Amino acid sequence: MGKVKSLRLPEGARVGSYRIVRPLGRGWEGEVYAVKEVPTEAERAMKLISRENVDSARHVTHTAWFFEQVASSRSVARYYHMGQWFLDDNEGLFYLVFERLNGPILKYYLADVGKKRLLTETHALHLLHRIAEAMGRVHVLGFAVGDSHGENILITGDAEDPRPMFCDLDPGEPDKPNKDFQRDMRELVTLARQVLRITHTSSRTKDALRHLRTAAKRPVSPETVMALGEQMAAW
Repeated sequence: MGKVKSLRLPEGARVGSYRIVRPLGRGWEGEVYAVKEVPTEAERAMKLISRENVDSARHVTHTAWFFEQVASSRSVARYYHMGQWFLDDNEGLFYLVFERLNGPILKYYLADVGKKRLLTETHALHLLHRIAEAMGRVHVLGFAVGDSHGENILITGDAEDPRPMFCDLDPGEPDKPNKDFQRDMRELVTLARQVLRITHTSSRTKDALRHLRTAAKRPVSPETVMALGEQMAAW
């Protein structure tokens, strides 16, 4: 299944209490736009989801519920509310409104710092530590992240103090929220490879990656990644 077809909403188009500013990206379920709330002009991010891309309305409400459950982790974009935008039928589109996060997507952040050779070994390990820390804060609430890849993580903050934020999650299914901690651990290993491969390879980085791979082969509890994050801080 590929990415959804763009809605091509023009700047200024009205969706509920929001006006479209510009598109931010598309995924396999919906399209995200930067919007401004009317009349406050507050900046938000809106994810528009077609009914044909979800099993039922329950899936969307479950996603909203899931974001609300993990809000206190401070690792995800803050969820505000959901709604339905009717077009010329009785189905329309669902939308979820989130905090507008500012910062590059991890995939492009790594490409940029790699090209400029700005990511030192210490900075790379610190960034990896912060990603694990953000994931661990979700885990200790009893939920998994899912889809932890380079296009679903934004890097806020600055180069000295990057703060990774998950801008999208795999919420699981209604009545069965995502608690696949083992999958998250495997995805953390993949992220570690992506982060560490653009810096100088040393025994330090090799040991860090080896440690993560070993941990991913063992049973993972909600506290595992948080404990790993604490260990990474010492690397």
